[in-house]
Amino acid sequence: MLLAMLIIAPIKGLSATTAADIMKRASDNLKAAKGVNCKFTLSSDQGKMAGTLKASGAKFTLSSPASSTWYNGKNLWTYNAATKETTIVTPTASELRECNPLEYIKGYYSAFTPSFSKSKRTGKYTITLSPKKKSNEVKTLDVTLNAKTLKPEIISIVLKSGYKSVITINSIEYNSTFKTSDFEYQKSKFPKAQIVDLR
Repeated sequence: MLLAMLIIAPIKGLSATTAADIMKRASDNLKAAKGVNCKFTLSSDQGKMAGTLKASGAKFTLSSPASSTWYNGKNLWTYNAATKETTIVTPTASELRECNPLEYIKGYYSAFTPSFSKSKRTGKYTITLSPKKKSNEVKTLDVTLNAKTLKPEIISIVLKSGYKSVITINSIEYNSTFKTSDFEYQKSKFPKAQIVDLR
């Protein structure tokens, strides 16, 4: 009887793992990361685009051929390569999530309820984050995590506007080191850019 209990107990523990447990661990890992360095591919209705994301705490910088974004914890700069304009805003939490998709994972609990997706993949956790409020701009959001490391691999987002995007994370490191200037807009690098200050 005792032997049977010792065998069954761990099995019960495994089966009792919830989507909320997994998301909390994934979120905690991201928050504890010294510095996140990520390479990704964004697929949307407009096509495919490669980019890089560097983050440390709340600060981040996002670079792609179309645009670049810097957030120093207070101000958000976005440079548009096509128009050669740089806009400056004091972003809302929603705007930060749109710029930095890892924020969906870090702060999921404030706006979403996690559940396991019907889609199953070996060695992965696929979790659906359902908006808690109807006012949320997100219609559906699925996060695929590596089952061993709990690092994100795919973030699939559908907005109420109909815009769809799939972010495939090609590589991600949690122990990178960055300088403060990495998260600040360097005006000298874009001397011809028109500055539009919306703060």
